[in-house]
Amino acid sequence: MEKVFVLLHGWQRDRADWINFEKELSSKYEVISWDLPGFGKEPLIDDNWSIPEYANWVNEKINKKLSNKKIVLLGHSFGGRVASYLASSQPSYLSALILYATPSLYRPTTQIKRKIGVYKILKRILPQSFLQSFKSDDQKNVENTSLAKIFRKTIPFDQTEELKKINVPTYIIQGDKDASVRIEIANEMHELIANSKEVIVPNATHFLHLENPILFNGIIKKIISEIYEND
Repeated sequence: MEKVFVLLHGWQRDRADWINFEKELSSKYEVISWDLPGFGKEPLIDDNWSIPEYANWVNEKINKKLSNKKIVLLGHSFGGRVASYLASSQPSYLSALILYATPSLYRPTTQIKRKIGVYKILKRILPQSFLQSFKSDDQKNVENTSLAKIFRKTIPFDQTEELKKINVPTYIIQGDKDASVRIEIANEMHELIANSKEVIVPNATHFLHLENPILFNGIIKKIISEIYEND
């Protein structure tokens, strides 16, 4: 059965991130990417959504538009979280999973826990203008937008139990210079997903596919060859 590669973009990104990658693969494979709801040209459906609702949206999209095809799902960051949650439901169409710079586990450091604790205390007595230093750039960017509630629900959403249910070959790509996803997260995800391989990329950041597309494309092509060999 023909394989289709479905690409899911990261937080506050859109399908344009994948344009060069799609061109690279489209000569040999069918490659599809979608804007997730609330990003790019896809309107937001509900500001109460979190990872499960986005996964359900992708699942419905695949069933409607790509029926009777085997899917290789590739997700970056937030898109990887959506992809891993969808994979945990073990859909029959899923052939393989590629999780790239994906924080599917909520493991705040001691420093972050302290920062959260201090913020909770200070927000009762100080105006918001004095608390901006406690917030991440992503949090600041979505403040007072329809994505704010989704962001707050998504960050602490832990997928430990869901990762254990993934039953397809899974590849975890992680840059060792990624400031957004700690390498320890990728390591633990590798331990939780039974049939997984971990690819640590030296000197790679959270946006390897944009900063060094030649290297990223090479990594994915090698993974694809493994997927087809083991099919």
